[in-house]
Amino acid sequence: MARNETDIFGEELNEAQHAAATFEGKHLLVLAGAGSGKTRTIIARARYLLQKGVTEDRIRILSFTNKSADEIVSRILREVGSMSQGGLRGQTFHSWCYEIIRNHPEFFAQSAWTLLPPEEIASCIGFVRGVCIPEGAACPKNSEIATIYGRVLNTRCSLTRAMHFVLDGRDTEGDENMNRDPGFVERKANVSTVIQAFIDYKAEHQLIDYDDMLDIVAQTMDADADARRVISGEVDHILVDEMQDTNRLQYDVLLKFVEGSHLFCVGDDAQSIYAFRGADFESIHGFTSLVPDAKVIRLETNYRSTQAVLDVSNWLLGQSPLHYDKHLHAVRNGGRLPTVINWTTPDDQARDIVQKIQKAVADGGNYADHLVLARKNYELNDVCRYCTAQKIPYQIFGGIVLLECAHILDLLTTFRIVANYRDELAWIRYLKSFRGIGDALASRIVLTILSGSDLETGLAAAQRQNIIPQQAVSAIKAVKTYETQPGTAIVEALRGMESALIEKYAQSWIYRKKDFDALAELASQSPDIAAFVGEYLMNKAIFDIKLGPLETTTDVVTLSTIHSAKGLEAKSVYVVNVTNGNWPDARNCLEEADREEERRCLYVALTRAKDELYIYRKLRSGVRASAKKNLLAKGDDYFLADLPSALVEEMTILKQGVIVGNQNQKPMSNRPALKPRFNFD
Repeated sequence: MARNETDIFGEELNEAQHAAATFEGKHLLVLAGAGSGKTRTIIARARYLLQKGVTEDRIRILSFTNKSADEIVSRILREVGSMSQGGLRGQTFHSWCYEIIRNHPEFFAQSAWTLLPPEEIASCIGFVRGVCIPEGAACPKNSEIATIYGRVLNTRCSLTRAMHFVLDGRDTEGDENMNRDPGFVERKANVSTVIQAFIDYKAEHQLIDYDDMLDIVAQTMDADADARRVISGEVDHILVDEMQDTNRLQYDVLLKFVEGSHLFCVGDDAQSIYAFRGADFESIHGFTSLVPDAKVIRLETNYRSTQAVLDVSNWLLGQSPLHYDKHLHAVRNGGRLPTVINWTTPDDQARDIVQKIQKAVADGGNYADHLVLARKNYELNDVCRYCTAQKIPYQIFGGIVLLECAHILDLLTTFRIVANYRDELAWIRYLKSFRGIGDALASRIVLTILSGSDLETGLAAAQRQNIIPQQAVSAIKAVKTYETQPGTAIVEALRGMESALIEKYAQSWIYRKKDFDALAELASQSPDIAAFVGEYLMNKAIFDIKLGPLETTTDVVTLSTIHSAKGLEAKSVYVVNVTNGNWPDARNCLEEADREEERRCLYVALTRAKDELYIYRKLRSGVRASAKKNLLAKGDDYFLADLPSALVEEMTILKQGVIVGNQNQKPMSNRPALKPRFNFD
């Protein structure tokens, strides 16, 4: 470790961190291993640039959520003190591109267009679908078309490939027989028609969605030398956090700044786990071949975990056919060996986890010292149940935000309609909540209603044509009556829509219904419906109410899926069901690239542990899984098949929560206004 000038960095940096922070070349990739202080390094880099005289407005910090970007900027500003002029900005790729478009009307016809929220894209697609293709035509769901559209833009793939990925779970162009299949050809033709209509609708109504923003910025800077010169000339240094999560479209935007700016990209190729969202592993793994004049500095000193935890994590990564060239070294040597625990039923697994937590707390520890991680959300249910039974406080990290729940959004369409009866997308979602109304009929009703001069005359016109259910009319009129009493209006909206919502959410209604009490309480804080709608559309963060049994105390056990676990850490980590067929998932991991992403998911999970690591797997009594039931067909284990016994404690077998024996044998092994550029192939 090397201590550096405290007037620049204010804290100790190791040699690699210092080299990165003071880099004087053109472009740098900082491969920051888990727990290696990547945020500290980004902050040190910003301080170094400011110390050199670079003004804050010439630095752009990009992350993947506004929250993480704001936290990085806040830490920098706290540390730079008097150097700050208040111009340092932290943004997401989307907010950055939106700002570029808004600030440059000379280059972008979309500078004054309205933002189409992500949750409204499927509704918009449903509206145009009802107009351009007949009811019952062979075509995916609206939500699937929205996902297909986003995947084509974000990954720069063809429509065919995106359809195979979204509909079949395969990231390939598909085999020739399938591509010639009349059913697939018909679906593709209908999807093409709907997407083209969606693109045209947005242009006609001056709407722009999140993915369009990035694509239009990249297109414009590609085609217009003046735009490229002016826009890229506004920033000298771009600091990118979590570089491994960038997709092809985001990477395309970054490449437009390579010539005029300095890129400082921080991330970890071993933690690239978001391919299902379009993240491109090669954007970081092949950085130096894609970005000219780029150098790489590796951060491999780990400040989080013991060496015993890292030994297993390093071993896992070393088994990959990909060459990560990464080996983490702990500042904290030694530590308790991780434990692999075999179970026969999910109850055994959940009971054992809860018993270990109870014992640790009884010995003087805290609930917050424990983190339970799963590959899939439902695998946490049994642990939740046992925590509840034992009165253990817990939170589900990354829980659903109240105002992003489908049933809440359904009901709030009544508010949006009352606030603006010409909101076509709100009408589409609202009407389709009622039995017998599909895209085509909903579109017809909306066109009829919008022909009226106001809400009342529009509803009357639809009633005269006998095309709208009386229940749908009554609910809207009831909400309108309480326009200045939003809390009461929620109650009335639920009264009018309840039978439709019960039918739509039959299996989960008993759990969903209670959420409307919280919604009514929120709404009652606004003076009228229009004010509430404006607040929740523009800033959902202020309504960031998490659902589930989150206790008021901060001393809680955290349960999380792996994909919500970035940034989490705990003294004791429990990774559930690391069993072949589940991890990697036999249904979705037939390609090597998919299996390797699953390996990286497991790596992320293991490296969350500070002191103790427990790995749980289902025991199949040594019976080899058949190829028909498990396409991986490699026994109980896959990733851990050859795990050296010296790296872990003895593997125990659980039966009804009791350890009944030890198992040392290893399992079997085997290894004008620009429209978005859309590839309709």
